[in-house]
Amino acid sequence: MIEYVDIIDNTGKIIGTMSKEEAYKNNCALQVSGVLVFRSSGLLILQRRCKNKKYPLCYDYSAAGHVLSGETFIKAAQRELKEELNISDTKLINIGSICAYNINNPQKLRKLHQVFYTINDGPIKIYKQELDGFDEFTEQQLDKLINEHPEQFTPTFIKVYKEIIQPQSLFTVNFCDCNK
Repeated sequence: MIEYVDIIDNTGKIIGTMSKEEAYKNNCALQVSGVLVFRSSGLLILQRRCKNKKYPLCYDYSAAGHVLSGETFIKAAQRELKEELNISDTKLINIGSICAYNINNPQKLRKLHQVFYTINDGPIKIYKQELDGFDEFTEQQLDKLINEHPEQFTPTFIKVYKEIIQPQSLFTVNFCDCNK
């Protein structure tokens, strides 16, 4: 099945639509939804990317994916959460956006990421074609691993950690079950 995505300009305005494959070939700027899933205990769930993806076996968002043409960031986040972790019917809280790009070539693979978080204590069932697995982290564990082994994370996740998670002190949020 061919997936179509909206192409954006440098301000985030949609300027066209094309297949995801064509958008990558033409180095178009795209939209991505990323979700951070916390447990009520304060642990953050991070996925390990599968071996056949870019940044194989690296930690990344809990769930993430491209926003399909005509889809909103929130709908894409809900879809990816269901597809990758089998989580549905959860309240997503918008916590900001970042621009991600190839650090060696800022004009390559530009993506506008809208970041959400949720709290979920339910079971997780991963989609094996997308993920290798997942792990749960305390803030101290995550901080130590990022500082000592940044190569174990996608560059985008490190940017999200430094520009959204840390400044907003997300690990110190009152983690009651927001789905009640």
